[in-house]
Amino acid sequence: MDFLEDTNLKNALLLHIRPLKKRIESKIFISNPIKEEIKRDFPQVFKTVKKVLAEQSLISIFKELTEDEISYIAVYFQASIERDIQQKRVVIVCSSGVGTSHLLAARVKRAFPEWKIVDTVSASHSYKFTPKDVDIILTTIKLENQAIPSVFVSAIFNEVDVIKVKQALKITC
Repeated sequence: MDFLEDTNLKNALLLHIRPLKKRIESKIFISNPIKEEIKRDFPQVFKTVKKVLAEQSLISIFKELTEDEISYIAVYFQASIERDIQQKRVVIVCSSGVGTSHLLAARVKRAFPEWKIVDTVSASHSYKFTPKDVDIILTTIKLENQAIPSVFVSAIFNEVDVIKVKQALKITC
């Protein structure tokens, strides 16, 4: 995921990093009461933040942060990921008729209420979209050579389909 354009993340990190630096310089250590939950619920984010901080070379004192401090920083990145999840643009490709596509669209909206369904089209019209227009295609028929990530789902869009979509978008389940 590209975090460079997330101004909310940048601002939140700036507000956190300045006092963090002062705490380290003053040898003040804080604990994070939800550190273990963060490590358990967002292990990839926690591990990545820990690794990047250890490898960065801009501020040497950040290389040895405690897991309490790292878990606080990981929360900012997880929040950014959650915001990104909420703003997906979706095209639904369906071959079984208007009723089925409306059912699928309704089920997708229920599972991911913040997502915008850009269009519902047949397979022959799915190629008119670009990655600039759409984040993912949910389809009830097999599609070949798409420039946009596509996930084959059932028309009823059940829990298995939700998991498949999250995996395709690398969303923590």
